[in-house]
Amino acid sequence: MIASVHVSDVSLSVALSAARRTSFHRSVDGLRHANLAFAAPLSPSVLPRPSLRRIVMVAIWDGDAALDRFLETDRFANVFQNGWQVRLQPLRASGSWPGLDPTIPSSREAPYEGPTAVLTLGRLRARRAVNFFQTSARAEAQILESPGLIWATGMGLPPFVGTFSLWRDSASLMSYAYGTTNSHHGAAIACDRRDTFHHTSAFVRFRPYASVGELHGKNPLAATWLDSVELDALAPCR
Repeated sequence: MIASVHVSDVSLSVALSAARRTSFHRSVDGLRHANLAFAAPLSPSVLPRPSLRRIVMVAIWDGDAALDRFLETDRFANVFQNGWQVRLQPLRASGSWPGLDPTIPSSREAPYEGPTAVLTLGRLRARRAVNFFQTSARAEAQILESPGLIWATGMGLPPFVGTFSLWRDSASLMSYAYGTTNSHHGAAIACDRRDTFHHTSAFVRFRPYASVGELHGKNPLAATWLDSVELDALAPCR
């Protein structure tokens, strides 16, 4: 199993059309599950500010061959051809999400050196929406000030909400999430445990192993990644 994240800046009409295709994954061979959403910059604001011209797809695949086939033959893949995509090997998962292998380790400690990616995924409960966005705003403000953060975005198309972030290494991620006594990430977890925000949710840590394309003329991962990872580590995991 692998995952991929695709981000593309498109016209408003294309973005709105793509966002309506919430069940297209049922007809794509080797695609276990996909969520489409509008990107929303992380910010300390309680009110999300989605970009209706930036579309995001989070997808879970049987393997690289299935993703390659989708990109080469499926017309819907054209939505993302001029954007950026990253392929991800799961390292650790907490919670549950359609398509995720139940055998992914759940231990907080996932031995790995190198750039790290994190997906948070949720199907939001309507009655918890206000509390969720209040709690998320505090955590997002802290993320943006965290050393080691490479790039991040929020995303949503209710009830689906999520975030995707890239970190210099696992140590930077762990420092943000658990390294301080005033961690807003920890406070969000505690609040969720008292009265869960979501119908279902998952937190998944990954090793990014292929990063292609650009956003605003830049690949969010390439420079940092190539400076810190041996070239033979760029080979896709099958």
